[in-house]
Parts: sequence; structure tokens; C-alpha cells
Amino acid sequence: MTNKQLESIRSTLMKKKEDLLNSSRNAFRQMMENDQKPSDEGDYAVEEVNQYLSCTIQTRDRRCLLDIERAFKRMDEGDYGCCESCGEPISYERLKIQPFCSLCVDCMQDIELEQKRLA
Repeated sequence: MTNKQLESIRSTLMKKKEDLLNSSRNAFRQMMENDQKPSDEGDYAVEEVNQYLSCTIQTRDRRCLLDIERAFKRMDEGDYGCCESCGEPISYERLKIQPFCSLCVDCMQDIELEQKRLA
């Protein structure tokens, strides 16, 4: 991978990180501003579902932020773009699509097949 490609991916990761942090701040602000009590069981149910969805999204975003930080660390250590399982290079096309991935397509497919088999 060229330095230009690496810098392009670093820029993409920085933008994604910024977007996730802004989204998290906005969700927290909305949660703090929402001081209305549900007026009936239907409103209560809707509020409960909204809170569950918000927590699910926040959990997913936290995982994504951790993956982004790991990608930055791999970049700093010179390991970025190599599969953590087999050590082979991860294609630049894959990294453009999912810049924080740490596995090549073949290893990811192997893991997914194993998870399906165990399910």
C-alpha cells in the first residue's frame, strides 16, 4: 500500500471517528433533554423501544470507535493492511470499503462459516 493510499484511509477513519463522536454527543444531549414522562402504556412502550434502540446503536458505535483506534495503532506500528489471522495483505479495495477491518476476506469468511456452524 502506498503512503498516499494509507493517508487517504487515515483521513477516512478520522472522519468516521468524528462522525461517531458527534452522533454520540447528540444522542446524549437528546437523552438529557427528554424529561417527559410517558402518559400511558403505549407511550411508555414506545419510549422503552426507543431507549433500547438508542443503547444498541451506542454499543455498535462504541465497538466501531474501538476498531478505528485499533486501526490507528496498527498504522502507527506498521502492521496496518495485514490480516491479523494469516498475515497476508488485505486488499486496498477491502480497506477502502471497511478501513478498520483487520482480517482478509478469506479469514473473515472462515470465521463467519464457523459461527454459522456453531449456531
